[in-house]
Amino acid sequence: MRHGIAWLVGLAIVGSSLGGARGDGSSSPAIPQETAPAPSEPKLAWQTSYAAAMELAKERQQMLFLYFHRPERAELELFDRWIRETADGAKLAESMVFCHLPTDLKVTSEGRELRLLDHAAFAHMEGNPGVAMIDCVDETAETYGRVVSVYPVTSSRRLDSRVVTKLSQLPPGTLTQRSLVLAVALHRESPRSITGRWNPMLAQETQSHSDHQARIRVQGHHNWGNRFNRIVGRLGGALSAQEVCAESWPGQGLMDAAEECVASWRQSSGHWQAVSSPQAAFAYDMKQGSNGVWYATGIFAR
Repeated sequence: MRHGIAWLVGLAIVGSSLGGARGDGSSSPAIPQETAPAPSEPKLAWQTSYAAAMELAKERQQMLFLYFHRPERAELELFDRWIRETADGAKLAESMVFCHLPTDLKVTSEGRELRLLDHAAFAHMEGNPGVAMIDCVDETAETYGRVVSVYPVTSSRRLDSRVVTKLSQLPPGTLTQRSLVLAVALHRESPRSITGRWNPMLAQETQSHSDHQARIRVQGHHNWGNRFNRIVGRLGGALSAQEVCAESWPGQGLMDAAEECVASWRQSSGHWQAVSSPQAAFAYDMKQGSNGVWYATGIFAR
């Protein structure tokens, strides 16, 4: 499910000397000693207005990184530690616009006041604090102006430097694609399939098969023989293809479902071999059926 959010830019926000050197007592004045300024520690430049942050991200053609925090405390020091303590933190930070907003921020839409997190665009945040990312990179892309990542913080899901890094390194794609890739990236065993190249053609194939499973509400490698030949042909015949499928429990939220599908793959030696091994190219996607079950697909070229 993808929800356009570009219009949110127009939402109305509700109620939101140098001192001289001292002498030493002699007839000649003391010469001031020049002291080199202490190097400042790197910190993020935060935006606090959603509308201004969106415009800035579009101007710079960058991702917009929204951090929703509890009203009583922003805890921005987490991100300062990320920049200081992560090898690529400062470089990754330069590729995004950062904006922090309280979870109780209210907006007016079509004459109705509502909490921003309750807008349909942020439905997969499930009302929780955490991170949402909006694609403002390429205005010709299907995902432009849309939420493409969510990471709701819950009692079992915490936000730390590793999570921020993985969010920042996700390949271009839809919300469902990036969510499943993130779940793979955050697995404690660090599966290596995602170290390969994200392949747009394979992404189309994973989207198509996930849609198919969700439509018929049955998990499986349906018509894999024909799909395998088509995929290998589109790869130029030099690589082979492999597929993994999984499903969530009914009614799970997006990130819970993504984590559940990765856990399911971990229980199968054959599936996990594909997910955990290095691959030349990869793609993941997942779609929700009318039964509330999410159906996941991963396809690899090797």
